[in-house]
Amino acid sequence: MPPQFTKGHRLASQDIAASRNFIIYPGIERFPLAENTEAISLASFLNELVARK
Repeated sequence: MPPQFTKGHRLASQDIAASRNFIIYPGIERFPLAENTEAISLASFLNELVARK
């Protein structure tokens, strides 16, 4: 089952005014789920954080 951007996640993102959202899942592919929201593996997410330093 592919990851989903749920209503709860959407509301929380709006509450904190997030400019980007990531859904971390156990797969290896990276793909968009909604505007400014991506499904991403944990390894890719950690690489994203390191690249922003």
